[in-house]
Amino acid sequence: MAEKELQITISQVSPEMPDARLVMFDDEIVLRVSLEPLKGNLYRLGTTPLTDDGGIYLGDIIEAEMQENGVLRYLRVVEASPLRHWSWLLSEKVGASAAFEAFRETIEKQGGIWERYFGGILFIHLPPGTPLDPQEEMKKVINTVQAKGHDG
Repeated sequence: MAEKELQITISQVSPEMPDARLVMFDDEIVLRVSLEPLKGNLYRLGTTPLTDDGGIYLGDIIEAEMQENGVLRYLRVVEASPLRHWSWLLSEKVGASAAFEAFRETIEKQGGIWERYFGGILFIHLPPGTPLDPQEEMKKVINTVQAKGHDG
């Protein structure tokens, strides 16, 4: 199977958020992604890009090279983030619930980061050694929301 070439184009989108960039993957998908320039051709991802390639997460250090046409060509993940990652596709009802809000607060109290895209795509990133089990906590959130839905 031939390797797929991943193209990334970066341009600044907001003076209030100088690290936010528009990133184009495979000349088809444009996403707003936070990148922290490091040294040379290295960048730390400040957000998780929603690509069909997957496996690239917030905190990863990627290598990319700038092309003459201004396109930054993704080469590889140089160093994976030490954070542990989980993801879910949530219903609107779960995402709007008080139980979900409490779950997000718990993630933050554990030193974690959460990202939510398009209302229902959720990524949770927790530091290594965190005792919280997000899978179990999310089950509790969903069960709470479903129980309340049956009460009314």
